[in-house]
Amino acid sequence: MTNELRVELGTRSYPIHFSNGAVSALQQAVAEAGKQGRKSVLLTDEGVAVAQAEFLKQCFGSVPRLTVGAGEKSKSLASYGRVQDFLAANGVTRQGLLWVVGGGVVGDLG
Repeated sequence: MTNELRVELGTRSYPIHFSNGAVSALQQAVAEAGKQGRKSVLLTDEGVAVAQAEFLKQCFGSVPRLTVGAGEKSKSLASYGRVQDFLAANGVTRQGLLWVVGGGVVGDLG
């Protein structure tokens, strides 16, 4: 079962999805994006990468991944630049998908 919370910010509104069966849904979404020719990449932090290693592997497989340091120290122009370089190096266009797993800092960077 998936629930959605919509963050209302006018033209910048976005949904946040909560699910107990996220692995299958994410696998499907990543596969569908690939079928549509949309590039997927993953952004996460060191804490999530370690604590949720199996989940990330199951959901995203070989999707290119950028892992940033955990915590506020990663909320910087240098980290933002790393994200931009990562997107460019992986050929992510506006039609691509940047999957962000984590919260706070990686959400802001994403």
